[in-house]
Amino acid sequence: MKYLSFIILFGNSIFSQNYVAGNCEVINYGSININSVSAPYNWSTSKNVVGKFSNYGGGNFTNNGEKLSLKSTGTRWINGYVKHYATIGNLTHLYPVGNNSEPLFVSTTAEIAQNSITIGWIDGPYKVTNKVAGIRSVSSVGRWDYSASAKGSIIVRVKLPDSFVDDTNLRLVGWDGTEWVSLSGSSPYDGGSTNGVLSGVINVAVSAIGIGSISDIIKVKDAIKPSTTNLQTIHHLNIYPNPSTGIFFLDYNFNFDGVANLNIIDVNGKVLIKRLLNLTLESNRTEVDLSGISTGIYFVIIADNTNNPLCQPRKIILK
Repeated sequence: MKYLSFIILFGNSIFSQNYVAGNCEVINYGSININSVSAPYNWSTSKNVVGKFSNYGGGNFTNNGEKLSLKSTGTRWINGYVKHYATIGNLTHLYPVGNNSEPLFVSTTAEIAQNSITIGWIDGPYKVTNKVAGIRSVSSVGRWDYSASAKGSIIVRVKLPDSFVDDTNLRLVGWDGTEWVSLSGSSPYDGGSTNGVLSGVINVAVSAIGIGSISDIIKVKDAIKPSTTNLQTIHHLNIYPNPSTGIFFLDYNFNFDGVANLNIIDVNGKVLIKRLLNLTLESNRTEVDLSGISTGIYFVIIADNTNNPLCQPRKIILK
């Protein structure tokens, strides 16, 4: 297998560079302190042309020397892809991946000897209307991109995003190329979450892992109620095309400079998409992809880091 470039880390070396470019791979044989990168920097890889932080055998990331777990609360994770080469069978490995706002860790057990698994987190909806009978809904918050070099019964556990309400109706689901299938059992004790962790078994070829439910609604904690308090001056805001079949563009210029939240909510105030924005006093443009979400009326809210809206909600129509 060939890579354009790679770096090999031995023992407990600390790796100072925190980004892997596309088609590149960093191979780690020892332990890397995930908190060795100073704020405001973080770990990341290219996603369009995938780059990977790869752990070989017992190679791993730690939290200042402590073993990471699904519920680790460290302030560092990898916004991109982590790969693990299993040198022997039945290894367990933690993939410390996430997005710009929180860790979304995955752990695997019963990995297959001499094979590899690659996992990364992707924000946003992905064909959430295509699902098997019994799975009534699929989260549009995002998915774990998943790739394995060999098929087998891999046990997988994932950390629920912080915005989710822990619910025994939840199920771990996998995208089989056509639809989302259940990876969890039919019982809450098999797969439904009761402790902030979902579990399942990947025994079919899947390219993504997601959060599904046997109920019509996946509950979230931070539903936003449109407000008119503390509104900032809007010099320009344009949403187009509106109506749209899936892709919207936002052109805007606020009297605001800093990090804000872009929220897409439904008519009940449920957050469908939540994304960090780096706003400037100059003109800004953002693409919003609602492909896979049911047709209807939704609202755009741009809020500060305490979820106080910076502007009046703007309606978008998905047809």
